[in-house]
Amino acid sequence: MDMSFQALWSSMNWSAKTVVIVLLIMSIYSIWVMVERYITFQQAKNQSLKLLGALSNVLTRGDYQQAIDITKKYKQSHLAKVISAGLLEFEAARRDKRTSGGGIASVSAGIAEALVTTAFGLFVAIPAVWAYNYFQNRIDRFTVEMSNSGSEMAIYFLKEAGNAQQKSSVA
Repeated sequence: MDMSFQALWSSMNWSAKTVVIVLLIMSIYSIWVMVERYITFQQAKNQSLKLLGALSNVLTRGDYQQAIDITKKYKQSHLAKVISAGLLEFEAARRDKRTSGGGIASVSAGIAEALVTTAFGLFVAIPAVWAYNYFQNRIDRFTVEMSNSGSEMAIYFLKEAGNAQQKSSVA
C-alpha cells in the first residue's frame, strides 16, 4: 500500500479532505498566534527594561508628572501602563489630600463601601459553597452506591457462572 501524501489524499473522501484542510488552517493560525505573541512579549519586555532605566532618576527626584509623561512614550510596555496608572492615582490622592485635608474621614467612606461589598459577597458565596458541597456529597454517595452495586452484580454473575459450570460438569 502506497503511503505517500498524494496516495493518501486521493484515497480520502470529501469529508476527510475537509477535516484535513480545516486542521491545516487551524495549525497555520496557531503558529501565527504563537509567533505574534512571542514578538509582542519580547517588545513589551524590551520597552519595560528601557522604561525602568528612564524612570530611575526621575522618581528619585520626585518628579511624578515627568514620570507619567515618560510612561506614555512606552505604549507596548505593560509595566508602563501599570506604573502610569499607579502614578496617576498617587498624584490624584496627593491633590485630594492637599485640598480636603485627608485624615480618617477621607478613607472611612471607602472602608465602609469595602465592608458592605465584602458582606454581600459572603452572603452570596456561603450558600453557594454549601449547595456545592451538598450536591458534591450526594454525587459521591451515588458513585459509591453505583460502585457497590456493580461489584455485587459482578460477584453474583461470577457465582452464577460457577454454578452453571458446576451443573454442566455434573451432568
